[in-house]
Amino acid sequence: MLGNDSYRHLTGIDLDFKTLLSYEFPHPFVCADGLHLPFQDASFAHNLCHFYLMWVSDPLTALREMARVTAPGGWVLALAEPDYGGRIDHPHVLQRLGKMQTQALHSHGADVHMGRRLLSLFRDCGLKDVNVGIISAQWKPGTKNDSFVNDWQVLTRDLADVMPAHDLEVLRTRAEASTSKGDAIWFVPIFYAYGRVPTHESD
Repeated sequence: MLGNDSYRHLTGIDLDFKTLLSYEFPHPFVCADGLHLPFQDASFAHNLCHFYLMWVSDPLTALREMARVTAPGGWVLALAEPDYGGRIDHPHVLQRLGKMQTQALHSHGADVHMGRRLLSLFRDCGLKDVNVGIISAQWKPGTKNDSFVNDWQVLTRDLADVMPAHDLEVLRTRAEASTSKGDAIWFVPIFYAYGRVPTHESD
């Protein structure tokens, strides 16, 4: 829906000022709370977020704010929100790691079932033409999953406070061996959603 448009005026927000200082992006950023966006109504053509709603304390209010600052007829998008409750981890070593990661994320305040909630959240905040889906995944037997390194970096970060580094490295070796043999399935459903801001009261 956005592919035919050329958007040159982009604005990003983050609540953490130190994170903003680390960004290298040729567009302005604002240090702001997503639950109270410092923008006037209909300030932007479209609005999107990525791995955000799973962390925010009130995702419905966050979406309503995104819709408020989006012009009528514009789109509000959640590009990626995981659902760890629907994960598939195989073989057993990955099941253990997956369970620990889900528990760690929950303990840090994440909504580990956000993906399945997107449909009702987008509907309840008043958006129209709501569409929700799951990003697909593929595995080719007998070859190493190219995403293993990235997946492991994320998992290591999530488990840093709950597992000693040595134990995590032992599990890494076993998990990598299974992945290299093509035996591993390491899948967390990643949902996306988008909806249109009404153009008038009867829309």
